[in-house]
Amino acid sequence: MNDVYPDQAPSLLTVILDTNPLAWALLEDTLPLSSAVANVLVFINAHLASNYTNKYRPFRVIESELVSNLNALLSSTTEASLSATTSTHVAGALTLALSYINRLSMLYNDSYIPIMNAVFACQRLNIPIDILQIGLPGSDSSSCRSSAAEENATVFLQQASDATSGIFIPFTLSIPSSSSSSSSTKTMASQSLLTYLLTAFVTSPLTRQYLTPPTAINVDFRAACFCHRRVIDLG
Repeated sequence: MNDVYPDQAPSLLTVILDTNPLAWALLEDTLPLSSAVANVLVFINAHLASNYTNKYRPFRVIESELVSNLNALLSSTTEASLSATTSTHVAGALTLALSYINRLSMLYNDSYIPIMNAVFACQRLNIPIDILQIGLPGSDSSSCRSSAAEENATVFLQQASDATSGIFIPFTLSIPSSSSSSSSTKTMASQSLLTYLLTAFVTSPLTRQYLTPPTAINVDFRAACFCHRRVIDLG
């Protein structure tokens, strides 16, 4: 095998999953967190099996550790801690992921600068940031009715993905119809999520050089002002 693929190297995958209970509560009727985690586990196992040089761990061990740690996190998260947290931990999650990636391959507040610093570090190290943006049922990330905060978040995610040669895909859930049951709606959303993960994100950076990326959006390259963290229309 090594003679056939002399340049093939292990492909490290780092997954950052937003587990904010308030956000997932809004998706409970269409895509519950438990269903999303189950699909992410299938995606992780597919990644492990896609490259014979990947470090193998029994699928059951990965699943049990992830579910156990996630249950511990959600159990320790209280309403008081959620109300006391007014900023996202995206910068911290990216920094921790980057530190782990850097360790294997030889700033923690809601602000534009530290997050972009982590993005630029990923860019220098040729680490793509893939983003699957899950919107609320029936919402449109390109709609002018979206709030300023949602617009800023979408712009940043697009820029982070584009700067690191990653993949950005907006995933909009359909509004449940009155004739469809809750279980069928959840099943359809779960299947759609898994389809996106396995068709768009499972390939390694080396393999993507020979494929057409599924990203098909016009990236908004407007900057955000340092004082208000808002997207600047006029320079």
